[in-house]
Amino acid sequence: MKTRICVVTAGHLATTPRMVKAADALADEGYDVTVVSTQFIEWADNADRSILASRWSRWRRSTVDYRKRGALPRYAWSALRMRAARQIVRALGAKRAGVGTAGRVRERVFPELVSAVIATRPTMIYGGGSALASTAMAARRTGVRFALDLEDFHSAQDASDIYVGVTEEIERRILPDAAMLTGGSRPIAEAYRAAYGVDVVPINNVFPLPQTEPTLRDWDGTLRLYWFGQTIGPGRGLEETIDAAGSAGIRCELAVRGNTSGDYVKSLLALAAERAPALTLTVHGPAAPDDMVDLCRVHDVGIAIENPARLNQDLALSNKSLTYILAGLAVAMNDTIGQRELALDLGEGALLCPRGDSDSLARGFRQWSENPERLARAKAAAWEGASRRWHWEHAEERGKLLAAIAGALQ
Repeated sequence: MKTRICVVTAGHLATTPRMVKAADALADEGYDVTVVSTQFIEWADNADRSILASRWSRWRRSTVDYRKRGALPRYAWSALRMRAARQIVRALGAKRAGVGTAGRVRERVFPELVSAVIATRPTMIYGGGSALASTAMAARRTGVRFALDLEDFHSAQDASDIYVGVTEEIERRILPDAAMLTGGSRPIAEAYRAAYGVDVVPINNVFPLPQTEPTLRDWDGTLRLYWFGQTIGPGRGLEETIDAAGSAGIRCELAVRGNTSGDYVKSLLALAAERAPALTLTVHGPAAPDDMVDLCRVHDVGIAIENPARLNQDLALSNKSLTYILAGLAVAMNDTIGQRELALDLGEGALLCPRGDSDSLARGFRQWSENPERLARAKAAAWEGASRRWHWEHAEERGKLLAAIAGALQ
């Protein structure tokens, strides 16, 4: 009989591709895998269907639906329950609240996730995508081991006014009990080790190697910049990119992909018209994670200018950077703790800019635009780094995860 592993996330499949990769790897290794996820965003529903279409024979999926349109009673009840739990925590304090109450603050459909996981009759539970408390609670109720994926340094990521200190309390209580912990980058693993004294296996947010190697496009005098994310909004480096393109005085295109945030795109277009008249701004809607590498291919430079306003953003290794290089794009990134190792390894393939230094970003854009051969070398170096080290099939990534899971089961 196969070992049953439940992979659980508090998000959509499309918003937690890291857990999808884990499910794929575990299923390919011979485990009986069920993925428990949620359903609450319309655009992500479409992307989830695309993911499932190529995996229906590899693993099963169980969904907790709390869409406003598709599951209104649960949508309304879970919101009320979350508010009530938050008031209890504010009254008692996070340290005096139980994990169940804290979980209801941190994970909107916490009880439903716990029930869905238990229904899979797992031998082991591997939780991520913020489903920390529900993973631990389901394991406690079923008497099985659990492992957690700490893609982010969650307690440094969450707004304290929303989560009222519960994330740190959840981490303090459940991390020592986990059979195994994985982290989204080496700095995140080290931060958790320093904060709680736990061992965390760093597994980077890398992706499978594409079946087709990148090809160099013919230079047409326009530097093509590309950015993608879940939401097109402020604080994601887009304003800095437009300023740098304008300062560089080059002809370029900035393509951005994601969900639009209110009138933000209008303000971005106005900013481009004012400060970078030679820049063309193109806006695209969100796409499925499996399509991201191919959608990068027609561009030259990927933008990974993070805004480290919080510690987690400083520690994280952006999945943007790791996607761009698989498509053979050079990467413009700022110098954060999480991105530094990748930038140094890519060498000429990365433009590493000090935080807030738009002049160095502008100089890099200008050099690439004025010297197509230099741009070609940068793109080749990025692909070389991706194919040599920064991909999912590497022993330090997929192989390390499978070894860690096997060790936890034993």
